[in-house]
Amino acid sequence: MNTRSIASFLVLLSVLAGAPLQAAVLITQISGGGGNPGANYTNDFIELFNASPNSVSLAGWSVQYASASGTGWVVTPLTGSIAAQHFYLVGEVQGTGGVSPLPTPDVAGSIAMSATSGKVALVSSTLSGACPTAGVVDRLGYGTADCFDGSGAAPTLDDTKSAQRFPLCLDTDDDKGDFKSASPLARNSSTAMLCPPAYPTVVQNAFGLVGYWRFEGDFPAWNTVGTSGGFFIGDAAKGNDASGPALRGTLGNPAVLLDGNGDGVASSVDPMWTFASAATIVAWVRLDIQPSTAGRIFYIAGRSQVGNDMDLQIDTDDILRFYTDSGGSVAAPAPLPLHQWVMVAASFSALNARSLYIDGRLVNKDTPGAHSASNTTGFYIGYTPLFPGRWFQGAIDEVAVFNNIQGDAAISRLQAAAGDLLFRSGFEY
Repeated sequence: MNTRSIASFLVLLSVLAGAPLQAAVLITQISGGGGNPGANYTNDFIELFNASPNSVSLAGWSVQYASASGTGWVVTPLTGSIAAQHFYLVGEVQGTGGVSPLPTPDVAGSIAMSATSGKVALVSSTLSGACPTAGVVDRLGYGTADCFDGSGAAPTLDDTKSAQRFPLCLDTDDDKGDFKSASPLARNSSTAMLCPPAYPTVVQNAFGLVGYWRFEGDFPAWNTVGTSGGFFIGDAAKGNDASGPALRGTLGNPAVLLDGNGDGVASSVDPMWTFASAATIVAWVRLDIQPSTAGRIFYIAGRSQVGNDMDLQIDTDDILRFYTDSGGSVAAPAPLPLHQWVMVAASFSALNARSLYIDGRLVNKDTPGAHSASNTTGFYIGYTPLFPGRWFQGAIDEVAVFNNIQGDAAISRLQAAAGDLLFRSGFEY
């Protein structure tokens, strides 16, 4: 996995991994609809963010704008510096409409940006030509722009939408993948936000990891830990899932896609998998249909074996449950949402503790009695051979197995490492 790290405190990790380095200051949001009828703000704006742990001087730097196919660039000089892990707001031309003024800009310019398509660059020199590169610190093409990074431009915008980097601290040099269209939320230098390490880095550095299915590279590279191997069942396949998860440190959005009819991933037994005292399962899941609609149980991951199970699944009442052979299950208080990526985790201890987590938050726990486990069966993702018909319908990604209890703080760190995916609206436990 060619993981990109953008904060300088991860530079050493990037070098060791062979990943390209990049500038600490990024363009994180732009809006050209400010001041138009129905716009959120009265001004256009460009937002920057310093992802490094050190202040960065902006002496001699500027932000520059050109039309979608233009060769002439309009300049707003920058002043001062950007504090570590802080934003910097460049206010541009004011219109006659808009609901609210911008937060106090750190510098004011007079560029009239297009609400739908254009090119913006953060530079340390003067630009010329349609797609210059000399002196460019970061750039963004949106809409029908003829200059952009990667596979395509960021989405076409309108008066009520801005292009926003998502996750905030991730830069894969692909405007199409790195930016989304959303309601503007401008931030100035009074706002700080922490950039945690890449999600895979946090997982792989966690003590007790014995199995990790990334679904990032070609088979068998997606299994990066242990000797458990694995193979696809039915027509399950690794594919690019347009909905996510946009986890920090991943390239694109690959996941294993399951149609709910004979699909899954099976692994062989790994000698490292000794669960006599404790275990933790973590996975990212996206449901396409609630199990009750399908009239069956959706199996996420685990080791099904009569009298010796460790299963994370969604039952026909739509509730996420974690079963162990100590009897019964621990259940979530509400159904998981449809068509939305969620991090689920479960752990057990031989000392009578069983816990269930959703999006990094403990949602239930119990003390069902002593648990006895062994490594006499394989590990299955998306299905179980013991109970035919429990096929998961949707997508599963980043499945990690530990032979210990990760605990509340460790699960919370994993969720924090996922980045802006945490701040989704409309789903709270």
